[in-house]
Amino acid sequence: MDQNNQDAAEQQNQTAGNDQVETSAETGAAAEPSGKVNPNIKLDMGGMPHHRHIGAEEAAAAVEKAKQEPPLNLEGVKFTAQDLFVLMKGMDTDQFICNSHTLDFDEISENLKRGDWWKDVVAKYEPLGLVDADGWPTKAFFRALSPMTHPNICVSKVEEPDDPQDDPRQVEVYLYQGIATAVRRVNSNNLADDSEFELIPFPNFSDGTNGDEWESKFRELFGIAQSFKYADIDDTAVFAEEGGDSYVGALLASDVDFLRVFSKKHGVSLEGLEKVAKVLSNDDADVVAIITRDYTNCTFAEESGYTIAKPERGAIRDKITTLVCEAGFESVSERNRQKDMPSDYWRDPELAAKAQFERVSFIKEGSLFDRLCTVDPYPED
Repeated sequence: MDQNNQDAAEQQNQTAGNDQVETSAETGAAAEPSGKVNPNIKLDMGGMPHHRHIGAEEAAAAVEKAKQEPPLNLEGVKFTAQDLFVLMKGMDTDQFICNSHTLDFDEISENLKRGDWWKDVVAKYEPLGLVDADGWPTKAFFRALSPMTHPNICVSKVEEPDDPQDDPRQVEVYLYQGIATAVRRVNSNNLADDSEFELIPFPNFSDGTNGDEWESKFRELFGIAQSFKYADIDDTAVFAEEGGDSYVGALLASDVDFLRVFSKKHGVSLEGLEKVAKVLSNDDADVVAIITRDYTNCTFAEESGYTIAKPERGAIRDKITTLVCEAGFESVSERNRQKDMPSDYWRDPELAAKAQFERVSFIKEGSLFDRLCTVDPYPED
């Protein structure tokens, strides 16, 4: 198991959480977590064209109509963080694109309307047919942007950066109500304010399901199309206990005695664990670290006319998955509120630590993308 990528994932997850704790406003009423998108969430693009609050039925109809149309092809088109801030009228939910490293927040107010950022957007993207003369995105482009600013699910691939201060995320998929768009960094200077990104809209599905095309696109973007193999078994164990992740060291060290005790305690195949340990002993093993954050029960603030990525209320759920591709095995550290916790548990480091639990699974079948888009409920007694 690539400990460097795992460490980078944990550092990024903790850093993002701290940023939200420092900038978030007081939380309002609690929002119950669920595994599905809240059908009552109103579409609000924070100043985008057609900006208005609409009812649940009209919102659902708009989403269904969008799914029937082919996704926009943006191949070869590059965007800076400033470009996308103007186009989205705010920050992306997970701050992969728009953050304090890629934007100068002191310049935002003068660039929101007719400043240099806006002029750049019109100059670069009107000739491509992506925006009109006023800088408003076309309908197709609007759909591609929409998952990035809604209360969504974000799934990102993490790689250890050369500079520990850099953002380890290289590609991220934003999913909202059956529409998904991936964003990929196309240069390596993570902290530069001239970082460039490309957008890859996923195919649309009339029934809102993640079909084979979504799965194929996800595996290609995350670089596991050839390396991931399904396991022969589907054993799973979920547990919340102090030192619960100690099995990771045992797998890396091929500590059969520890794995035997772990196997018996949690009902996971010893033979399967030994196979994982054998795969990990190979320096060329393909091990991928992936962060999932679920914001579907959150509402976000607006400030000075633009959307900011700080939940005002609602529960954030997240997990870090380490995928051992050849063995079809995932080691997952998840965080979800316990029943007696407030929805803003994640603001309190002590409660956030209590909300953490572990899961190990052998993946025998099914969609990897679906698995990664789901954060499990806390294992209550």
